[in-house]
Amino acid sequence: LYPQTDLHKWLYKEGECEYDLIVIGTQECAFQVEKDMNGHELMPSAEISWIAQLSQFIGNQYQRVAYISLLEIRLAVFVHIKNKHKIRHIQTDTKATGIGQVIGNKGGICVSLYYNHTSLCFINCHLAAHQGMIKRRNNDIEHIIHGLQINNSTNDFTLQKNNIIQQHDGIFLFG
Repeated sequence: LYPQTDLHKWLYKEGECEYDLIVIGTQECAFQVEKDMNGHELMPSAEISWIAQLSQFIGNQYQRVAYISLLEIRLAVFVHIKNKHKIRHIQTDTKATGIGQVIGNKGGICVSLYYNHTSLCFINCHLAAHQGMIKRRNNDIEHIIHGLQINNSTNDFTLQKNNIIQQHDGIFLFG
């Protein structure tokens, strides 16, 4: 997605369908970092435009409850306003898998939340391209799954589980 792009190709417009949650993940969604007069980074204007464009297109019946990014990887979660009270315990995390497992040009980001009594996790990944990189992608997915840190429960049994997939009732993987 890029600001001013017709989103109707990917999303239903306000009033066409009614969903409880709308979750949008993108990769390679570039933007320029703006700085104030003192050289401090501001929220990038293109990122603000991206979020605003999504919100406007989806409509005022939805409210953004979570947003996270890692360089050009983005994930936004919107809830229908009639279900806002059903959302709780929202957490986010990132796991870079680029050069040295620290650069965020590749990696994964996640939003974890409870919808009613069901724990959901949305993971958006940007992995290495091309057929010859299958082993690298598999390794990176493993690093992402084991590296994302979400404490989605006060239940001691849940906290003892090894990775983010085992800690949630539902997992949605984008990428």
